[in-house]
Amino acid sequence: MVNIRFAGDENTFRHVPAWRVLDGSADPGQFRDQIVLIGFTAEGLGDQWFTPFAASGKKMSGVEVHADVIDTLYAGRAITEISDFGLLAALATFVVLLWWVNHRYEGRRFYAAAISTGPVC
Repeated sequence: MVNIRFAGDENTFRHVPAWRVLDGSADPGQFRDQIVLIGFTAEGLGDQWFTPFAASGKKMSGVEVHADVIDTLYAGRAITEISDFGLLAALATFVVLLWWVNHRYEGRRFYAAAISTGPVC
């Protein structure tokens, strides 16, 4: 099992229409040393999937999902999950840090100072 790292929304990868390849108007050199996927992007085929980039409700075609899978595996950029112990340690560290900051600035004074200083750039 691998968690896919989606490189971007639809059209992140280069598309070459099949008719350009079939009629010879596409330069064959552009495919050299490339992984080529052949697929359909017609909405009527039902091969549309929700991805993390589907916030607007637009689905991604299956061939685009496959391109993201290949990109993830080929580049070795899979998203890894943190262990339960790692998550617990990170949360405990965060709680201790908040307690320390709150204790150091005596509660309300900390929040007043944090709000009055504004964003730190």
